[in-house]
Amino acid sequence: LKGKSLNYGKGSAKKSTHQVFALGTGFALVTDTGGDVAVGDLIASSNRNGFGERQVDDVVHSFTIAKSVIAVIWLNEPINAKYGFKTRLIPVTYR
Repeated sequence: LKGKSLNYGKGSAKKSTHQVFALGTGFALVTDTGGDVAVGDLIASSNRNGFGERQVDDVVHSFTIAKSVIAVIWLNEPINAKYGFKTRLIPVTYR
């Protein structure tokens, strides 16, 4: 949909710049609320809008987003000045 005009009602047209991934490989923006991320950990939606976090179990739920391809040790990550908390864009696989 990138660059396509979408009609949101009442005659207004807005440009969409969102990408949606469902299968294959891609990226997820994660935060530290779920703890350190290991390779193979599932990533779930978090309470921070727009961010994922490490999922506490290994069962795919409706809130599961993807599976991490790398490890993230949050102690080694700086606080993101834009958001005020730790974040990282990580490669993931989608199911």
